[in-house]
Amino acid sequence: MRKWMIALAVFAVAFAVAPKKAGAQTTQYLYVGDVSLSSAVSGGTQGSPGTWSGAGDWVVYSEDSSGTITLMKSSGSTIGVTANDLVGATPTPGVLTVAGTIGAWTINIDTASGAPAPGYPPGKELLSINHTTTTGSTELHVAYSQTGIAPVPASWVATFNGTFTTGGTATASGSAFQGSDAFSLASQIGSTMGPFSGSLIPFATSTSGPANVIPPYSLTETVDLTGVGAGTTTINGGLLLLPQTPEPSSILLFGTGLLGLGGILRRRFLA
Repeated sequence: MRKWMIALAVFAVAFAVAPKKAGAQTTQYLYVGDVSLSSAVSGGTQGSPGTWSGAGDWVVYSEDSSGTITLMKSSGSTIGVTANDLVGATPTPGVLTVAGTIGAWTINIDTASGAPAPGYPPGKELLSINHTTTTGSTELHVAYSQTGIAPVPASWVATFNGTFTTGGTATASGSAFQGSDAFSLASQIGSTMGPFSGSLIPFATSTSGPANVIPPYSLTETVDLTGVGAGTTTINGGLLLLPQTPEPSSILLFGTGLLGLGGILRRRFLA
């Protein structure tokens, strides 16, 4: 009986500290456009960029787990696999970068980072943006989505920060979502951060929320920008999504295993 108790306690400790299996078939998507995500998706499922339609300009740049790159561009109703005014690059697996012009905005550099990029375990995402516009009352929407993620943490924390360098005015807001498909906006993590505005005034905020997904799942970060009034506006910022670990169940299992093992060893010592 004592041997069984020792084996059970050791198993509980080993299971709690063992690394959890990561998502095997992850795909990353980077969306930039002057059409919002909700209006860019036609009747099909959100997360199927090939079914998208919109009145403005947008691009969806993706990389799957095998490293295959896809670039889809829409100008009005035209969809193609190449873009004349937008250039993408993937210098590191797990990192998507894009630069160029779309609508009234110049994308100086947008970078989306997630697993398997160095320093990015599954569930950690960073969307960095640097955009300039010289036209008032124009919108730009940027979104980064990754699918096929596991395991599920206890909760998420999202932070949004940046700076406006402006001769006009502009606003920026950021949000994070969890779901099952690419660009799914089904379940928001915490609340929308912003909108923020100003000139040479840094902004920073955060939000959090519990994880309520089943693996494999998706994470999506969105940044919505609006230029207002004449003048040149540049925004440089980032949205970081962090999983909060370890999971409570693992902590409980780990503690139970240690208590059981400690009790057995104590009885042996007293005997």
